[in-house]
Amino acid sequence: MTTSGTEPAGAGVPPFARRFLLPRENDVICLRQHPAVLRSAALLLLAALAAAGWLTAAAQSTVLTDTGWIACLYPAGRLAIRAAAWRRTCYLVTAYRVMLVTGIATRQVAMAPAQKITGIGIERDPPGRLLGYGTIIIESPVQHPALQRMTYVPQPERAYAEISAVIFSHSTDPDP
Repeated sequence: MTTSGTEPAGAGVPPFARRFLLPRENDVICLRQHPAVLRSAALLLLAALAAAGWLTAAAQSTVLTDTGWIACLYPAGRLAIRAAAWRRTCYLVTAYRVMLVTGIATRQVAMAPAQKITGIGIERDPPGRLLGYGTIIIESPVQHPALQRMTYVPQPERAYAEISAVIFSHSTDPDP
């Protein structure tokens, strides 16, 4: 998750997000969302495939059968687009700022300064505990909702500890 200060800035960060890092941002935590973020689109596709399979077995008309399989293209396309967006989304946390980088064709970057963060918390619902993801809640006066709740974070306890160490290290380090 974290890159050390001895590596080049942004080592371990995907190329699509690396360009948004400053040269002085050496300790970078890159958090990708858990694949469970795709579950609703995947379940919709599975339901459509099951319905098309049932139609194939039960219907006497090839038109109805073909229509059922063609109808599966919508949920398949929806899953493909969501999977592409998932691969191009990450949270970046440095000692200076917290960023959310998103977008397939149009890149969007939301940023909050780290010095404005007053607290961090973890929230895990039963599916998250079962599948290994959670939500990291960042307390800050910054009003961007995507930066207040980092959703579908894998291994949230580990991410919480690493984020706390990077963001709050300036307040616990003794003055030189």
